Amino acid sequence: MFLRAANAGIDGRVALYKSDPSLKLPYQDNLSALIHEPTFKNTVGAKIFIKAKLIKDLGNLAAHSPKPLAQLDSMVAVRELFHVCFWLARTYSKTRKPPDGLAFDPTLLPKTSPVPRQTLAQLQQLESQLAEKDTRLTELLTGKAALDAELERLRAEIAAIKKHNEATPDTHNYSEAETRDYFIDLLLKEAGWP
Repeated sequence: MFLRAANAGIDGRVALYKSDPSLKLPYQDNLSALIHEPTFKNTVGAKIFIKAKLIKDLGNLAAHSPKPLAQLDSMVAVRELFHVCFWLARTYSKTRKPPDGLAFDPTLLPKTSPVPRQTLAQLQQLESQLAEKDTRLTELLTGKAALDAELERLRAEIAAIKKHNEATPDTHNYSEAETRDYFIDLLLKEAGWP
């Protein structure tokens, strides 16, 4: 479930950069480069940046570790994704913003169901298909001179929406301390400590 949610976020990764004129595309359009780009870090602030980094690192752990991702790790990834999405909706929403009191509710997540095992060959084929789609998406996004005028108009509109939404104090509880604590746990796991 986490990987599907993360992939949905990754497919839209360049769209945010294309829409917000304060964001500069980095040298690569992979998730790590996008979240470490200084304009992104400045725009989202420290508490959202650390959440995005934790999601990326948990995704890497899930994708590259021979062990399955623990349920708690998955829950943390989805919780942090909720906070990042909340920030995105609050910052860029043109119409209704989510209420500041909105909180992550793990009981609303679907119960786990057995996931069919996939062979290494099937996973490699899926990875190849995703890489091919990423390449096509990048080509489509980079060569569209006819859309530049519309894009410029939308960027100005997004900048105005963002400025308007930032004028209201953000009192949402992003649980920054909880994220920092769990990030330390993740670093310990990556170092091989239980």
